[in-house]
Amino acid sequence: MLVVNGVPVTIAEQCNGVRGIFALVLVSYAFGFGLPLRNSVRFLILLASPLVTIGCNLLRILPTAWFYGYASPDFALKFHNAAGWAMASTRSRGRKPRNCAG
Repeated sequence: MLVVNGVPVTIAEQCNGVRGIFALVLVSYAFGFGLPLRNSVRFLILLASPLVTIGCNLLRILPTAWFYGYASPDFALKFHNAAGWAMASTRSRGRKPRNCAG
């Protein structure tokens, strides 16, 4: 558990983004081998995909945790939901993000 400004902040399993890593690697594999690319470019795409997923999750989770510790709970929840929708739209899953932080 993370404590920010005396407020306990947890990251639920639904929000940690680990499931997105496998999905992005799978899509990257299909993209890399579905197009006539050099092997070095294919390797770069496969190597970059989990790093991009982790980076995007950090850009979403760190400000969310900070807002839960230092901003009003209402603003933190609004930011959490907006960031969740933004990530869901980039993954093209079309499902509503769950309320999983706080």
